[in-house]
Amino acid sequence: GGKIAQNAVPAPKDLPEVELPAMAEQDDFDVPALAPGYATPRTPLGDCVNLTVRPGWLRLIGQESMNSLHHVTLVARRQQEHEMQAETRMDFAPVCPEQMAGFTYCYDSMNFYLLGKTCAEDGTPVLELLKSDTGVVEDVCDPVPVPDGTLDFKLTTTPDGGMAQFYYRQPQGEWQSIGPACPTDILTDEHCRGFTGAHVGVYAHDMAGLHNHADFDYLNVHFER
Repeated sequence: GGKIAQNAVPAPKDLPEVELPAMAEQDDFDVPALAPGYATPRTPLGDCVNLTVRPGWLRLIGQESMNSLHHVTLVARRQQEHEMQAETRMDFAPVCPEQMAGFTYCYDSMNFYLLGKTCAEDGTPVLELLKSDTGVVEDVCDPVPVPDGTLDFKLTTTPDGGMAQFYYRQPQGEWQSIGPACPTDILTDEHCRGFTGAHVGVYAHDMAGLHNHADFDYLNVHFER
C-alpha cells in the first residue's frame, strides 16, 4: 500500500495457471462478449459495444473521431505477420457527414488509414479513404458514391508488409479496389516512435452527438505464415 510506487513487490502466490486460447481467424460475433484478444483505445468501451441487441452482429456506438485522445469506438486485432488479409461486413446508415463507420488499419490516434462510409451534404452515401500521418489527415482518393445497405470491406498487405490495398463490395458482388496501394511505413514503431504495433479493426464515430450505430457481421483476419 501507500502513495509511492515501489521498485519491487512480492510476487502473488498460488495463482492458477490460465491458458488463453488463440484467436480464431474468423469471429462471427455470436457470443455475448468480445474475445480477450481484441484491443480498444485506452479503456473498455462499455455501453458503446454490444453483442446482444442484434444477435450475431457487433454493434458499435459512434463517439469521437479517430484522432481523439479520449473516447474512440474502435475494436481491433494486432497484426502478427507482414502479409495479411482482413475482411468485414458492415450495416451502417449515416444521416449526416459528421457520422462515419468502417474499417481501419492503424497504429494509434495519429497514424492510421481509415476506409469509412459517411454521407455527403446532400445525404448521398459515400466511401472515403483517409490517411493520418502524425495527426495530419488527408483524403487518399475522391469520395466514392455507394448504395444504401450492407457493404463488405477488405484489406490486404503485400508479402513484405510494405503496402496495403483497400477494397469494398456489396455482399456477393465483385471486389472493387478503392484508392492506390498505401505505404505502411506510417504504421511502424520506427515512424511513430512507440511500441503499439499495427492493428486492423472496425470503427465508428458520430461527431454530431446522435449516438448513431454501426453493426458488423464478422471480422476475418488471416495471417500468411
